Amino acid sequence: MSVKDKLFVWLIRNLILPQRENISDPGFIKERIGNNENREIFFFESFLSSLEKTVNKEILYYIGKKYGYTYSNVCKFPTFKKKIEDIENFIYFLVRSVESIYASGISHKLKINKKIFALKMRDYIVCSKNGLGYIFSEGGIAGIWAYACQDLTIEAVQPKC
Repeated sequence: MSVKDKLFVWLIRNLILPQRENISDPGFIKERIGNNENREIFFFESFLSSLEKTVNKEILYYIGKKYGYTYSNVCKFPTFKKKIEDIENFIYFLVRSVESIYASGISHKLKINKKIFALKMRDYIVCSKNGLGYIFSEGGIAGIWAYACQDLTIEAVQPKC
C-alpha cells in the first residue's frame, strides 16, 4: 500500500469515522450520512460466518447484493450519471474506508467504460473466517457496483475467498 493510501486510511479511521458513527446504543450503530442519521443493526462476525456455512450460496449472494444496492441508494452514493472523475474519487474513498474498518489491505482496479471493478482484499470480514464470503465479499460489492453503474444485471465473481 502506498504512503498516500496508508495516510488516507489513518485519516478515515481516526478523524472521519469517529465523527460519523455512534456506537453508544447497544446492538446498533448510528451512522451519519449527510444530514441523515441511520440506525444499523450489526451482527457478530462469528454469526455471519456460521450463517454462510448453513444457508444456500445463491440466497446469501442475493441478500448481499440487495443490501449493497439499497445501502448505496440510502447513502446517495454517486452513479455514472456524474462525471467519471467523481466516480473514480468516490471509489478510491470507498475502498480506503472499507479497508480502514473491514480489511488489513485492499487494492483495486477500475475500468469504468467496461463496468469492471476488481478488488483484492486481505483479511476481509467473514471471508477470512470461513473462506466463503457470499454476503459481503461477493453480494454486497455486486450491489454497490450495480448501483454505481445503474445496472441491475451486473454480477460479481469471487475467484477466491
